Amino acid sequence: MHLLLNVIVALILILTSARIMARVAVMLRFPSVIGEMVAGILLGPTCFMYFFPEISKSVFNADVGNAIYILSNFGLCLYMLLVGMEMKGIDRKSFRQAGLLASSGIIPPFLLGGGISLFLYASLAQQQITQLEFFLYMGVALSITSIPMLARILEEEKLLQSRFASLTLLAGSIDDVISWCILAVVIVMVQAKNMFSGISTLLYTVLFVLIVLFVVKPLMERFGAKVQKAGFLSHGGLALVLLLTLGASFVTEYIGIYAVFGCFILGLAMPRSEVFLNEMNFKIRDITVVFFLPLYFAYSGMKTNLLDLFSADMLFPFLILLLFSILGKYGGCTLYMRKIGFSWREASAVGGLMNARGLMELVVINIGMTYGIITPKLYAMLVLMALVTTALAMPIYYFSMGTKSRAASAVFPPKVQYRTEDGG
Repeated sequence: MHLLLNVIVALILILTSARIMARVAVMLRFPSVIGEMVAGILLGPTCFMYFFPEISKSVFNADVGNAIYILSNFGLCLYMLLVGMEMKGIDRKSFRQAGLLASSGIIPPFLLGGGISLFLYASLAQQQITQLEFFLYMGVALSITSIPMLARILEEEKLLQSRFASLTLLAGSIDDVISWCILAVVIVMVQAKNMFSGISTLLYTVLFVLIVLFVVKPLMERFGAKVQKAGFLSHGGLALVLLLTLGASFVTEYIGIYAVFGCFILGLAMPRSEVFLNEMNFKIRDITVVFFLPLYFAYSGMKTNLLDLFSADMLFPFLILLLFSILGKYGGCTLYMRKIGFSWREASAVGGLMNARGLMELVVINIGMTYGIITPKLYAMLVLMALVTTALAMPIYYFSMGTKSRAASAVFPPKVQYRTEDGG
């Protein structure tokens, strides 16, 4: 009973702070998710644990921390399922431009991330990690784009109808798929005790992906057709989706790949019928965004000590990391959009939106800590980098486009409307 009371108090504190900071962010014309990320950081050693150590030890003790870890990761699995579901099909006409934009948004930051890894390896990588593993990991960390965060920003700001929203979301989707594949390889390399175990884990992962995409997906398409015909998703159907989600997370965690990877792949296999997508968003999205994600932000924030960065030996590497992350993603996407005929204003706006990393970056960062790739100081650097790049997305958009340009760009209607209160 004592543990239950402690968990309830912790949940009340986390959710209250998340909603307060979300409202503050909206008042300042930032997406609400920025406030939720800040709330998670403030609950950690940067603020709450620093000024109120005794209270924080009582509220966020080890048992409560374990409970938050389990709840937040379960919610993250649901969220990654939704992320996979939001990855739209790619037609040939859209693929070329989106693919080239994705390349311009992943290759420059990946190379810059790998380049800065050579500078950070000696001091900020764990001792057992090879330089190649660290190179690949940092490349992924700088090249990821947060598609759900990007969609949320566009939705909150009523920009889903902008003329380049479809192109941006599609390119970001390609970015994330490639980044997750590379990250899966990194995890296999780190986890492998020898070459045989590494190859076997990789083969099991490929087998899992093939089964999901070529066996589960056709079955789910039939299931989606039934849901479309019925006009609603029954409790039994929802239970089936949840069981598949738990099964996918179990399999990928068991074979040595992070559980959320399995949920992401399963999301790619989900039906694309309008009724199914709307029903899943209505039944799962709200509780996931409002309840579970703030827990994940808090879980991440409890391991983030930004006070470590206020020293000469840490501040300079962070500024270089931040500069490279912005130059790679924003610069690469902006130059490509300008090359294919968009104005400098429109190109800059797309670059700013693609530069938002948000929650997906936090997932990558936590994977780095879980598998012993990065140190706590680099963890804090990457968390702050994710926060800054996400916070810059809308200011860059507004500065680039202006009100008139923004209003004139609405031409593409979104296929699926999400029932949300504040972009969640």
